[in-house]
Amino acid sequence: MSSFSSGQMQGWLNKQVMLAFTHMMLMAEVMGYDTAPMEGFEQDKVHEVLRLPLSYWVVALLAIGHANGPDKFDGGRFDMGHTVFGEEYGKPLKL
Repeated sequence: MSSFSSGQMQGWLNKQVMLAFTHMMLMAEVMGYDTAPMEGFEQDKVHEVLRLPLSYWVVALLAIGHANGPDKFDGGRFDMGHTVFGEEYGKPLKL
């Protein structure tokens, strides 16, 4: 990994963190907790709140707790024809 560029290292790091997140989310569910992975946050604000050194890179945040109210089956997602394609982009998947 010493030959990785900064971008390659960041890509590798993102994959490793998301693998760990997956296991953490699965274990939390087994233990009766709910999870909410978060991306799209302001890196500098996270550093400020958590008092992290600037040399640290936060890939994602994971909230773990108990849901407030019942689960929603459909949170308003696009239908499959809008996001899932078969063979090539833009051709709907035939079920």
